[in-house]
Formats: sequence, C-alpha cells, structure tokens
Amino acid sequence: MEQSTSFQRAPTVAEPRLSGRQAAARRNDAAILAAARAVFVANPGAPIAAVAERAGVNISSLYRRFASKEDLLRQLCRDGLQAYVDIARAALDDEAGDPWTVFATFMRRIVEADSHALTVKLAGSFQPTDDLWRAGIDAEQLHTQLVARTQAAG
Repeated sequence: MEQSTSFQRAPTVAEPRLSGRQAAARRNDAAILAAARAVFVANPGAPIAAVAERAGVNISSLYRRFASKEDLLRQLCRDGLQAYVDIARAALDDEAGDPWTVFATFMRRIVEADSHALTVKLAGSFQPTDDLWRAGIDAEQLHTQLVARTQAAG
C-alpha cells in the first residue's frame, strides 16, 4: 500500500513550463520514486527491476535517472530527510502558535509523511553521502530545538 504525504513543500520560485519530453521525464521520476518507496518498504532486498515494473517504465529509463540501486535508495532517503526538515522548520517558524499545538501538528505531519517506515527498512543498506549526513544533522538540530521549545513552554 502506497503512502501519500499531505505535506508538500511550497515552490519558492515559479517553475518554468516544461516541454513535453521534460514533463514526461518529471512524471517518470515521480513514478520511479513512488514505486521505489513502495517496493523497498515491502521488500528492501527487492531488485531494481521490480521498481521499473511497478513504475511502468523500462529499466533503461530508470538507469538513465539513477545509476544504481544505491543511488535510488539515497534519493529516497534524501527526499524523506528533506520532508522532515521542511516540516520541522515550518513548526519552528510558527512562533505565534501554542507550543503544544505546534508540536502536535509537527508530529502529525511527520507521521503522515511516513518517511520513518522507509528509514527503518533501509537502514544500513547503502553508503550515505556527505549531503545526507548534513541533512541528518540538520534534522536532529531542528528536532532538538522544537522539543526544547515545547518543554520550555511547559
């Protein structure tokens, strides 16, 4: 069963209109990532061909976008960490809200994003890159700030 996230990052700039080929590539990327998430949550050892099949793309299309299964796993992790960071930042930016309500909203959005299911399934299955380490540190720092603010409010 595929999970959908209700938290979407707002675009920071107007996105240019894409050509037909570019739009198709973007749709394929989204389909590949959604399929990879579903496949690897169900079976972390699944072959990358299972992702291509579920996404409805041929294997060469998948390999044009992701050079290896490990690259695909890294991107899934990167996307999950980015969602966590975005949700935590949004909570910290809400300085006017009741701290407990802000924290509860943060927790609800994190659960809805469901990036933790993937984290648990894929832990140790690929070598993290420096950007993933930095994103993990950012996520931890934001979480620590949010918890501290909530605790300070009683």
